[in-house]
Amino acid sequence: MINFMNKPTLTEKTGRVVLWPFQSEDISTMLDILSLPGVNNLTSSVDEFTHEKVVMPADEREKTIAWYQTRNQQNDRMDLAIVYSNVLVGEVVLNNYEAKAESCNIRILIADSHTNLGIGSVALSLMIDAAFNRLTSKMITLDVASFNPRARHVYEKLGFKPTAVLANDYTISGQRYDSTVMTVTPETFKPQFFKLKQSH
Repeated sequence: MINFMNKPTLTEKTGRVVLWPFQSEDISTMLDILSLPGVNNLTSSVDEFTHEKVVMPADEREKTIAWYQTRNQQNDRMDLAIVYSNVLVGEVVLNNYEAKAESCNIRILIADSHTNLGIGSVALSLMIDAAFNRLTSKMITLDVASFNPRARHVYEKLGFKPTAVLANDYTISGQRYDSTVMTVTPETFKPQFFKLKQSH
């Protein structure tokens, strides 16, 4: 069994991207990020695609605050904040560990204001490297929706290979979308550490 209790701080070579365990002062920023239309659309968190911020009901907001307050105590997953140039811009998560295959799932979200800068590629590279070299996982999996080809392109650059298609996995705005299951192993992994673009 992989030990997820040690939540590391991971730093990209230039120092611009850092992954760290969630701190109490990060929570309000994460609540703002979770309201963004792009984040909600690309994480399939809405029934209808939106161009507006998504208002979180009060009870859900309290549950979400409690969720982030307990991330560092979880022994079955690793949730790390993504920080770019000292600004919290998202999160990356390893979860769903399967002992037989020694595999984990990975997921990521980036604030709308910080997409297309290469941050996601670097954050994923740091987390996958940690999964393989610190946690000795043998495989990382994810699934990507057909309406998100940009994310799939990033995953392919990192060495993920498609292994299955889940037909009609999502229904958003009355339309059904497939998703593709993808995997990466230490042998196929191609980290992307040095291609960060400058933000404007």
